[in-house]
Amino acid sequence: MPGQPITIRAQHDGKAIIDGEYERIPVKLGDTWPGPIGEYFVIEGIVARNSPDSVIYVRGDHNKFRRVSAYNANTDENSHVYTIWAKDTLLEDCVAAGTGRDLILIYQTEQNVIRRCFTAWTQWDGRNFCGVTWPNGNNVVIYNASNNLIENSIAFGSAPGAGFLVQANADQAVANNNRVLGSMAVLSGMNRDGTVRQWGSTRPKPTTCDGMTDFNWPGKRVGFFTWGQGTLLNNTWRDIFASDNAGLGFSVDRPFVGGARSGTLDRATIRSNGIDAPDSDGGAGSNIDQDKIDFLTITNSKIEKTKYNGEGATIQNRYVNGTLTDTPLWPWPMESRIRNELGINVTQTMAEIMAAPIGFRLATMPKFHQLYNGQTGTVRVDVTSTGGFAEPVTVRATTSSPDVAITPANVTVNPPGAAEFTLRNASASNGADFITVDFEGVSGNDTQSLSVTVLRNGSVINLLALSR
Repeated sequence: MPGQPITIRAQHDGKAIIDGEYERIPVKLGDTWPGPIGEYFVIEGIVARNSPDSVIYVRGDHNKFRRVSAYNANTDENSHVYTIWAKDTLLEDCVAAGTGRDLILIYQTEQNVIRRCFTAWTQWDGRNFCGVTWPNGNNVVIYNASNNLIENSIAFGSAPGAGFLVQANADQAVANNNRVLGSMAVLSGMNRDGTVRQWGSTRPKPTTCDGMTDFNWPGKRVGFFTWGQGTLLNNTWRDIFASDNAGLGFSVDRPFVGGARSGTLDRATIRSNGIDAPDSDGGAGSNIDQDKIDFLTITNSKIEKTKYNGEGATIQNRYVNGTLTDTPLWPWPMESRIRNELGINVTQTMAEIMAAPIGFRLATMPKFHQLYNGQTGTVRVDVTSTGGFAEPVTVRATTSSPDVAITPANVTVNPPGAAEFTLRNASASNGADFITVDFEGVSGNDTQSLSVTVLRNGSVINLLALSR
């Protein structure tokens, strides 16, 4: 009841684990029946994971979650890691990661706060839910909901949908007066090594569903997204940062004519996006579609390759209840928990992305190849840009061994793009050995390099013997 909440707190932060074992919902507060149950709870310090539905399902009002991490909703149903279908919910210093269609979903409700949450979408297979195309999924979604607040949260790759999505998806739907403040969206649709995530050409089997997502459509793999034909009024995006997304940094799309819309984009930094953006969104290197954002009031923003050259985002201090405070945001509040549970150094990773210099990166997978006498193989080197870099890059391939022939010797790429090289075992000897092939990318004064290892005439079985 008001003023007398029930508190459930882990004795040791992050050590109390509620594992649903894909048989039970780990945390469920309230339901549509028998009425107002599951209200006025405070839950702190737990880990919840592995659910047959949502991991944390909130149907009761006035609940608070602090330092809670949640993982792995059902990957085949329309399930989410956090489902908030209630009013006056607080998620503070939270983690949402792993499987599920959306990681945090605010559904048809209001007055909820998501504060300093780290989200990392991984996978959703959708075998039993045919209501959407596949691949599909987002990090944080405000769905036909108004008057909600997101503060200092991070959407971290590789969702095929959006990092942050505010939508009104039907003619009569409303999503007004929501605020997204001091938040960061990076690597949507991307692998952590900077390459574009690839999806299969068919949905995961077995399934009777057949709808496939076409990444030539607009509004896919984007950082921040306003979507729908309903009413979207007075939504505010302030001090937001979008970078290194496969699609646009900030996207707007209305599938059908309808719905009033207005909003504010203030102190945004949007750059180095559109790594694999389709022509329908302006093509590779695009950050926004300027023809679709005329309803927004844009102030103090720095949007690469546009007329907007303002101060950009301020993401140094914490927002609390919509107000920018003097309390530092960094190091990330859940840093040690996230390192232990996900192996990600949030503070270092985000510092590297947000301070990325103008230039390019090289990446390749796999980094190990086997070639027998006369056999050939292909190495693909992906070239991506950072900080708005848009110059051609020449990638050269060399090796000190005469036993491996490389063609061509160099390839010039306009990032984002890829250079492909053919390696051939040109030796007549049957001896087995390791050979290093080096790749160097050069553009002006900027040089990047990487290498791959070739096992010549050997097998995986004798790797240990060769390495001794």
